[in-house]
Amino acid sequence: MKKHIIYHLMALLFIAGACQNEEKTQITEVQTPPMKEQLVNWSAMNRSGWKNMSFPVWFSPKLIDSLGIDHVVLEFTNFNFTDTSLTVSDTLPYRKILIDFRPKGEVQKVVMKEMSSGVEIGEFIFSYQAHMDSFGYSAPAVSSNVKYRKRSMLSLFNTFQELQQYQRLVLVESDSSFLNYLDKSSKEEVHHYFILDSSYWNVSFIDQSYTPKGKNIFYYGSPKDYISSFALVNLVEKSMNEEKTYYPTKVLKSQSFYMNDFVTERHYTYDSTGRFTGFLDSLKTSAKDFLHLEIAKVNYHNDLPNSLLFFNEEDTLKSTPIKRIQFHYEYEK
Repeated sequence: MKKHIIYHLMALLFIAGACQNEEKTQITEVQTPPMKEQLVNWSAMNRSGWKNMSFPVWFSPKLIDSLGIDHVVLEFTNFNFTDTSLTVSDTLPYRKILIDFRPKGEVQKVVMKEMSSGVEIGEFIFSYQAHMDSFGYSAPAVSSNVKYRKRSMLSLFNTFQELQQYQRLVLVESDSSFLNYLDKSSKEEVHHYFILDSSYWNVSFIDQSYTPKGKNIFYYGSPKDYISSFALVNLVEKSMNEEKTYYPTKVLKSQSFYMNDFVTERHYTYDSTGRFTGFLDSLKTSAKDFLHLEIAKVNYHNDLPNSLLFFNEEDTLKSTPIKRIQFHYEYEK
């Protein structure tokens, strides 16, 4: 009899623990937020957004212009902890992004500075001569300045390889139903096809119309509001890159980023006025098994984003950030 009681107690504890773990990873649905223009385009404030340099849409041109901002600096910092007391061992940014704006708020130049222990080791410069079109497209001229590296054929090759991490899409052809861009930074001549007409959002149409080879990327929707991007393997099997969902008010609800055998599901949060407040990043396996949760919270100063802080789920007090993006603004004189 005692054994039966013990077994029942163990079973109940196991179930309670499983439920508790499930609750920790559950995303709470919020009321539909109203549409509000944000200074930062948070859907592009991620690795893939900073990789695609032909769509300089990280900030709202309208708000940049109305606020009189002509320069923004972003500093990216990872905080490392050396012991169980969580002592911070590194507070220096590993990357800085400097953005100059022309009149009317469009991006004129972007400088990506790579840092090591606070020392600049190289920079990549993207200059925009043409105005953005209705999709936010403007192909940049590219240059680089890599420091502490001897000038040689090998160093030039290494610099070229480093530049390949950034996509430079050039418009090849378009009509009312699709846009075709070629990535000039790729040796494999990767095409990016944006399918604008939703009646063509099916794999059969893509297979018949574009002869996919597994390397080209397809998007359902325009560059500003596509809902998914993927490659096709074995003709009909999708290899996902990214997915987005929206509230009925057209406010961004979630974004999923696929990499190798993992997916990061990002759920955005807003206040009652529609202002962005942060997001939750759930790291999962490709089979959707939960692995880890990070919580990002934005701090505002004078109604402008001042910093975006990332915390581990275990940090319930939000007292020890593990990453930070810092925003600095300069205004027209």
